[in-house]
Amino acid sequence: MIETSVECIGDVFLSEILIDGEDSGLFDIPPIQREYQWGIGHNSNERINRSAKELIDDLLNFHKFNADNEFPYFTGTVIVYQEDGAQQGHYQLMDGQQRWTTYTALMSTIYYWLDQSTRDDWSEVMSDISHRFLVSEEREFRLQSHRGYAVSYTHLRAHETRHD
Repeated sequence: MIETSVECIGDVFLSEILIDGEDSGLFDIPPIQREYQWGIGHNSNERINRSAKELIDDLLNFHKFNADNEFPYFTGTVIVYQEDGAQQGHYQLMDGQQRWTTYTALMSTIYYWLDQSTRDDWSEVMSDISHRFLVSEEREFRLQSHRGYAVSYTHLRAHETRHD
């Protein structure tokens, strides 16, 4: 059965469309998907992909010109499905991988810089970012790839452990 739902990006893993999304919801990038191609671009080489920068610029411009948030920002379609026999809460990310990976990178960066702040206590905001985008209740990363990347999230894990 196919179900569709319109969700705020920060509520995807909290939505009812993902069974056990809040507890264990994870997006797996299957091997059939292309590698992450988006980047911030480079001033001296127009051929370098600038899609991530353009997405972030678009988000900032939308916020600037729609400060009252009267209209939601349309992030595009994300298509996920759960394979028969898959571990509960694991979904294959079939469309929207480049955008979702960029959102995850952006949230990870914001999380990191908030953690570096010495002026204010950002722990509540950091916990919300972590819960909505980065790490499930079961301490698994919400975005995973089957390409065998050796990615280190030690900073995030160390911080999560300190704040339990």
